Amino acid sequence: INAEYGARKRFIGNDIVVIVFQDGATPFDVTSVASEFNHVWFVVQPIKMNGRTHYRLAIACKSGVGEFGPPLARSVYANDASFRAFFLAKLINAERAAYQAPSFAAPIKRSRALLLDSLLDKVRRLVKTSDKDEQRRGSADAHIRMPK
Repeated sequence: INAEYGARKRFIGNDIVVIVFQDGATPFDVTSVASEFNHVWFVVQPIKMNGRTHYRLAIACKSGVGEFGPPLARSVYANDASFRAFFLAKLINAERAAYQAPSFAAPIKRSRALLLDSLLDKVRRLVKTSDKDEQRRGSADAHIRMPK
């Protein structure tokens, strides 16, 4: 693996949703970046129409990623505020849909369970420490602090 590929893989390979800005007519092959994380690719290609910049938008998803809105009404969009709002909404919803894919749902569930267990362990240690402190002070009401 050459250094340039490794650097690109490090940045692109760990994203769930990937935006590919395709400058020119060279087709983009989603299999060119092998990653367990990449689930949705947005391929944006600038094109000139009537002297103005428009964007051709294509979307590819891994198996298991459900549909997400807003609906892709056409493949070419004018470069304006409505396209930017549409594109942002589509990106956010793509990531949310990817999280529901079977390849993400199980690992996320395990990660959340581990984080919750870790948090519970910390709380239990704090409670034990607090109980020991109260016993050393000899007061059942040690947790009540009165203003001076």
